[in-house]
Amino acid sequence: LITRANFILWSGIILGQILDIAAQSERSPEYALVIDAGSSGSRIHVYKYSWDPNADPDRAFPNVELPDKKFKITPGLSSFALNPQDAGSSMKGLVAFAEEHVPVEDRNSTVLALSATAGLRMISEEARNAILDSCFSWLLKNSPFVIRRDLISVISGKEEGAYGWLSINFLHGRLSGMENAKEGTIGGIEVGGASSQVT
Repeated sequence: LITRANFILWSGIILGQILDIAAQSERSPEYALVIDAGSSGSRIHVYKYSWDPNADPDRAFPNVELPDKKFKITPGLSSFALNPQDAGSSMKGLVAFAEEHVPVEDRNSTVLALSATAGLRMISEEARNAILDSCFSWLLKNSPFVIRRDLISVISGKEEGAYGWLSINFLHGRLSGMENAKEGTIGGIEVGGASSQVT
């Protein structure tokens, strides 16, 4: 059983985004920022990853440092359903935290992704899109990081579960090409504030 208090839960979304971001980057040490916008609040995680220069580029996974660098603000983005234009400015504390942990020279090449989960899935599509647009606009204007609209999104329950599965198997070395791949993959249960996923 995986609870919200357990890092593995959060790393599901984070690792999924990092693997996607890393696949598009140069093979050198990089930082990645992921805002996990949950039902009770939004957390930013600062990750550093690097590639093994001797690994097969078609099968390699990045070496991801599991960080103690994370910061949470409350309430969650869904609380802005009636005033979505104010959602973006709520990101200020998260960006300030990231700036403390990403070197100045690396900020303009560091991608920031925001993945919202069940809290935003439960409100209207109109409010949801307005909140995401507000966050994108504010981050683009006020953040030194790489901001892409396609990485400011609400993920489905299936995607959330898939990221959890990816996380568990990544951390246990069970994915194809990893040291424990022959043992097969494993599943898990994610219990969140507004939804649960079984993979």
